[in-house]
Amino acid sequence: MNVDLNGDGLYDEVDDLATVKNLQEAITTWAVDADDVVVFITDHGGEGSFRINETELLDAEDLDSWLDELQSHISGKVIVVYDACHSGSFLSYLKPPRGKERIVLSSADSGQEAYFTSFGDLSFTNFFWQHIINGMSVYNAFFTTKNSIEYTYGRQTPQMDDNGNGIGNEDDEGDLAKTTYIGKGLISGGGLPVIDGVSPEQTLEEDETTAVITAETVIDSDGINRVWAVITPPDFDPGDPDNPVLDMPKIEMTHMGDNRYQGTFDEFTSGGTYTVTLYAKDNLGSIAVPVQTLITKPLPELIPATFNAEGHLSIPCLDIMGSYLHINLALSDAATLTFQLMPDFTAVEACSPCAVFDEATGLIKINALDLDAENTIWADFMITGADPVTLVPVSYGQN
Repeated sequence: MNVDLNGDGLYDEVDDLATVKNLQEAITTWAVDADDVVVFITDHGGEGSFRINETELLDAEDLDSWLDELQSHISGKVIVVYDACHSGSFLSYLKPPRGKERIVLSSADSGQEAYFTSFGDLSFTNFFWQHIINGMSVYNAFFTTKNSIEYTYGRQTPQMDDNGNGIGNEDDEGDLAKTTYIGKGLISGGGLPVIDGVSPEQTLEEDETTAVITAETVIDSDGINRVWAVITPPDFDPGDPDNPVLDMPKIEMTHMGDNRYQGTFDEFTSGGTYTVTLYAKDNLGSIAVPVQTLITKPLPELIPATFNAEGHLSIPCLDIMGSYLHINLALSDAATLTFQLMPDFTAVEACSPCAVFDEATGLIKINALDLDAENTIWADFMITGADPVTLVPVSYGQN
């Protein structure tokens, strides 16, 4: 996005390629006559490192030393805005020198993924700079963005340190950020779009997979360009924390008249509660504060399991029609599981990634077992280290 942050009417803020050497020179040489300095970085992040290009990593300690050198020359403050996976790991490194002011913002905590879904519209970067351009202080822009990100994803927690101790989101954060603004601000006349209402929470029948979602009174003086909903399934797995999340289930909403939008999602296949988050974007690119509703699909009824004298639990004959067998066991305590398929007696140890334990539901999901779709399968479990065990009825299908 081309933005004239310094208000001089020129889009000339990009001067050179992103390399470690160029960034060091920009901070320690080019910026030494500035009043205040903003450093914004975004791409792939790791614990204490940032991939600045395909072949180079930027180390958090090096960035801190350059910023310290810069602040030995300038009297103003430094603002660091960092959007990447693990970006919160930089906070402990980027403490300012004594007597200097520095605000450090990260899009995620240490060990967390950063989300860039809907072509980047639903990202820390887009939300934050949208609010800055609309004239918000760093404090208000950060916390409005933080609320939107946490509301949307639930697993990404932006961090702010402006008291200089390298710890994010403390109770006394914000005194410096509340009085800090970036650029001149380009406040749009209409402000942000508004979604005034959303369809109420719904509970589906066990065999239902489809629900209609509505957004009510979606308005903006600049006109509505797009309304959409992002669906977070109860078993959503963001994957490798070293890679940003670029996509999630979503639907585009259709304008039904009278500022009302409607969409249908037909993949409510797993039991549990789905979070549906709705957004509206106006013709200037501003995005509304998101609103949410919940859609619940009942979990299968739990059936108490019984064991024979050898401690085996037998599941009745299953006619497998897909390529993968999915079995859930709810355990009262940790257990050792041995999975055996008959009649060929091929033993598969139920360990990661074959078995995944969900602390929220107490379920162990055993998957990724490639079976012969034409065979009738008997499944036999040896269970140790667990007292009463509850069996969830078997479900199966293709992955």
